[in-house]
Amino acid sequence: DHKLVIGDFGNGIQSKLKVYKGTSMSAELPLLNQPTAVKCVHTDRNEPRVAGIIVATGANVLVYRNCRPYFKFSLPPQECSGLEVEIWNEISTAEQLVQVLKDLSMEMGFSNLSSPSQNLLLMSPSHREEYINSK
Repeated sequence: DHKLVIGDFGNGIQSKLKVYKGTSMSAELPLLNQPTAVKCVHTDRNEPRVAGIIVATGANVLVYRNCRPYFKFSLPPQECSGLEVEIWNEISTAEQLVQVLKDLSMEMGFSNLSSPSQNLLLMSPSHREEYINSK
């Protein structure tokens, strides 16, 4: 039994994991953050072997079996730099915020930015305003 698993970033605010069997979607699983990795694994040795899906999203690693949540592992939150928090609080327009965050990314490295800042920089310009208002 083969299935295709796709991480759908949607509009950058509501991401989903979509599971297809053949040409039809068999499941749609909502995610809190954009998925960064998906892996198929077997979580036990019982027969018949049932495959599980592991999804890395934000600071969490989620394990699904039969398209239902099975385990959730959470990493400790990464501290945001004070400068980045100040930038988010003081700048009101999407264009200014993106430009200042791009400059900060060049200065301290993209991987050192918080997840919301990384998501904002990676999403299409048409969705940025909605994303900023949701934070």
